[in-house]
Amino acid sequence: IPWYSVMYPARYPEVIAVGASNSFDELAEFTNVSEELDVTAPGTEIISTNVWKWGGFGSCSGTSMATPHVTGAVAMMLALDPELGVEDIRSILKGTADELDNSPGIGEIDLAQALKNVLSEIIKRIWRLRL
Repeated sequence: IPWYSVMYPARYPEVIAVGASNSFDELAEFTNVSEELDVTAPGTEIISTNVWKWGGFGSCSGTSMATPHVTGAVAMMLALDPELGVEDIRSILKGTADELDNSPGIGEIDLAQALKNVLSEIIKRIWRLRL
């Protein structure tokens, strides 16, 4: 596996591979990237709980900070349409992502657009049932 390639478990086809972006809408310099990368999410200097401060908070960076953003987006998508499959979710996330400035073809999740897409498909389904 080449250096900075997406690693396991994100390399498995049924997993959504998440990279980290920074506050300048660019790919974070430390994130893994390859054709297996599906989307990115904010992952630099994210305020989180910090076990080293014994219950305090601290600034953390990494794909471990980016992945919860995508997990939350997926949970909201599934709350709207529980019948979505992995490929449906991957397609929506990638199709609605905002392209990063320094990485053509790689996008950061756009939660609002992803949810609009899911709602649009639900409305289309309802209209087909009514016809």
